[in-house]
Amino acid sequence: MRRRASIFGTLAAVTILALHPGPVCRAVNSARSFGRYFRDLHSAEASLSPVERVVFSLVLASTPPAPPPSPMDARHRPRT
Repeated sequence: MRRRASIFGTLAAVTILALHPGPVCRAVNSARSFGRYFRDLHSAEASLSPVERVVFSLVLASTPPAPPPSPMDARHRPRT
């Protein structure tokens, strides 16, 4: 019975993922970002524990990227 339920659950998950690929792409991109940040924090000069690297990597991977500045922003910026 348990084997049949796990097969059914796996087939249902595969069907859902095949019908809605958007969340899968976001999950894959988030995992790639996490891995990149984790490696970068490991090679950084700061000495961080593995737990700190995981936390910082999760936070950095979950933040949306900043939009690029538009040319209008540069024109209307006050001169210093």
